Amino acid sequence: AGPLGSYPSGLVRWKEHVYFSANDGTHGLELWRSDGTAAGTTLVADLQPGPEGALPNGFVVFGDALYFSADDGRHGFELWRTQGTPATTQMVADIYPGAQGAMPRQFTVRGDTLFFTAVDPEGGTELWRSDGTAAGTQRVKDIRANGDASPEALTLVGDTLFFTADDGEHG
Repeated sequence: AGPLGSYPSGLVRWKEHVYFSANDGTHGLELWRSDGTAAGTTLVADLQPGPEGALPNGFVVFGDALYFSADDGRHGFELWRTQGTPATTQMVADIYPGAQGAMPRQFTVRGDTLFFTAVDPEGGTELWRSDGTAAGTQRVKDIRANGDASPEALTLVGDTLFFTADDGEHG
């Protein structure tokens, strides 16, 4: 880490470790895990080699993996998952092809579905869902046909997902 620290953030407990984003001064901000000891604190994957890093964020446990948003330097910010090893750390879906990225955020789990907001070239910023596979990652609905619905405040109450959005007519 540099003289200003490693900037650990987004700490989330999963299985026997804490996962987080941190900068070791070489890899940039990347995904790390720790068992609480110095020897047990390791880089999970160097998703964007170089001093900037992939800037992983939004960690959420879903099913048998940890999901997050990260930028590998080629796809922009997209939906990723890991089971705690480099081999199991992979992009789930390239929602917005190219360097733009989908900017997934506001991850909310409801049963066997991960809900989040994301940008895609056809629908703008809308509500998305995933079952953890590329084929099962899709826009829920194009709430605002000619623009961004900008869903916010995803909140689960019982089995119902509530959120705010602008459909272009009702605000």
